[in-house]
Amino acid sequence: MRRSLALLLYALFMFHGQGGAAPSTAMMDFIRGKLGLHCFQGADVALDATGKTRQYLVYARSDEWCGVTGGCMLFILTSQGGK
Repeated sequence: MRRSLALLLYALFMFHGQGGAAPSTAMMDFIRGKLGLHCFQGADVALDATGKTRQYLVYARSDEWCGVTGGCMLFILTSQGGK
């Protein structure tokens, strides 16, 4: 299960450049301002079965969010009401 999740996340980030919407200005402001991230990878996805609710996966790539062995924090952001 853990390996499957890692492969899924890898595929989402690798293929994100082929289609997928760029993050909105509000999303970028939140990522940089509230989370304090400047080095990250992101992917716009729909994790629910209907595809109506969109999430933005943010994989932190900075020292303060990564462990000694390289495991980094993954944030799953969902906008609600345009925020």
